[in-house]
Parts: sequence; C-alpha cells; structure tokens
Amino acid sequence: MSQKAVVITSPKHADLVSDRPLPILRNDYILVKTVGVALNPTDWKHVEDTAPPGVLVGCDYAGIVEAVGKDVKKPFRKSPARMSAILEDKAFAEKFWAMAQKLLAEGKVKPHPVSVREGGLRGVLEGMQAMKEDKVSGEKLVYHVGEI
Repeated sequence: MSQKAVVITSPKHADLVSDRPLPILRNDYILVKTVGVALNPTDWKHVEDTAPPGVLVGCDYAGIVEAVGKDVKKPFRKSPARMSAILEDKAFAEKFWAMAQKLLAEGKVKPHPVSVREGGLRGVLEGMQAMKEDKVSGEKLVYHVGEI
C-alpha cells in the first residue's frame, strides 16, 4: 500500500507524491493517521537548507491513532482520540510513525478527546484571550495565506 506525502525530491525542492510506502509499525512506536497539518517556518527551512532528498516534510499535525506497537507502555490504544505534536518531520503524509515513549516523555504528544476542528481553534481562542489580558502585544494574531 502507498500514501500521499510531501517529500523532498531534490535539493531545495519538495513535491506531493502519491506513491510513498506506508510506514511499518515498529514495536515501540505508534502509527498515526494525519487528518490536519499546520505550516511553520521549520517546514520551508528543512526544504531549503537541511534535509536531504527522500525526507518527508512537516512538523505540526493532528491525527488519529491507528495502531500501537506491542512494546508501547503508555496508555495508547487504537481509537478516534486525536493526537497533536511537533515532530522532526513526517506530518505531511497520510500516515506516519512516531516514537511513542520518547514523544510522551518529552511532552510532545498529548492524546485529547476534542475534535480536530475544536483543537485547531483552541489556539485562536487562547491567543485572543491573551490579547484581551494584555499578555501579548502583536498587531496581528492570525495570518491568512498570502500575507506571509
């Protein structure tokens, strides 16, 4: 089986490919189905500066746990519970693996029972509240595609 993914295909260039092999679940990993992604500067920096061809692109994601390796000790289970994290790469793929133990220990993966839409909007609401309480002082909080 294969998946769609954003992959660095040559130096300083990434493409959407539709024939990337699905990752194989390792014993101490989880498999996450990506349902949403966000862009941040590290994504283009990986393409422009650091990552070699063949690397999947993407850091921020929301997804659903599809499979849990037999050696994962934390309470992960296959379920519609959403996950979110910042990883080195791989978010811009339909499915990818993540080292469950390491990510949990570092606090980078947090299962939560909210919908992807609700989870995505939560940051906007928290940002607006911070502006109301004068905890931030920026002119813009939300950037629309094309403004950046």
